[in-house]
Formats: sequence, structure tokens, C-alpha cells
Amino acid sequence: MKNMGSHTGVKVCKFPDNIGFESVPGYFNSFNMNPEYERVVFDLTETHFFHLSFVGFLLHAKSSIEKNDTVFEMLLSKRSADILKMIDVYDHFCGSSYEADAVISA
Repeated sequence: MKNMGSHTGVKVCKFPDNIGFESVPGYFNSFNMNPEYERVVFDLTETHFFHLSFVGFLLHAKSSIEKNDTVFEMLLSKRSADILKMIDVYDHFCGSSYEADAVISA
């Protein structure tokens, strides 16, 4: 997870192409939610594979972020969205998730 910095209360975290099992504990350890952010964006637009344990991290992160009244968003590659749909958790994120092909910048 590469912290792309914050822009006016927005924190963007960019994830790599491949997220293996061995990477996930590091995400848990490095993730800290700063309550000053109005919005946190997880950018998985370049992610094409992730271990199932990463979904546990996503669920934990989303819950932690939203407890602080912060907006949680995910930008997804088509493959990432397909994986979340395959394991039947896409709907949990769909209100704040967007497939990269469908994202329209304002």
C-alpha cells in the first residue's frame, strides 16, 4: 500500500498489481486512520490479484474508517471487482466502490 498523500482532507492509498498473503499483515500494521480525513480512497485500479486475507483487511479498514464518520471509497480494476463479486462481498462495498472503467472525474 503506497500512501499517495492527502489532498484537502482526502487520503489516497494505492495498492500494487499483486497482493499476496505475505503482504496483508503489513497492511494491518501500517494502517492508521487519522480522523482529520474527510475521505479515504483505496485505489485498486492496478490490482489484478489479491489473496482472500486481503478482503479481511478491506472489511476491517472500511469499518474503522466509517466509525470516524469518514467516507470510504474504492477504485477498482475490472479484475478486482470480479474477484469481489466471485466471493460475494462486492455488494458490501458497492455503495462506495467503482470499477475503474466506470469512474468519471468531476
